[in-house]
Amino acid sequence: LLLGAKANPNELVSVSREPMVDIAKPAPDGDFAKRHVPPPLSSPLMLAVAWSGSTGASAFGPHNGDWAATVRALVKGGANVHARSSDGKTALDIAKARGDLDMTKLLRELGAR
Repeated sequence: LLLGAKANPNELVSVSREPMVDIAKPAPDGDFAKRHVPPPLSSPLMLAVAWSGSTGASAFGPHNGDWAATVRALVKGGANVHARSSDGKTALDIAKARGDLDMTKLLRELGAR
């Protein structure tokens, strides 16, 4: 739907790639700022890969639960599989770090190196 509405699949957004598990807790000395690290800038493709295996992501993901179809649609819609986030990671790096063999294979099929 977003691609159909001309959304830019390569626009970086400041959203954490990590699914929210709980509310951020303050550092032991009570200073939240010492623990807070701003999330990296990420593309929709990077976010889709990061959330693809999350059990808590159903509310944020595709209605049919098919993250692979979402990734394929993003790439078909112009998402750059070689793009890097502000912390230097690609979608493939994220899939590998998560140990997601299926997503790693899919991204390689889509041209990621």
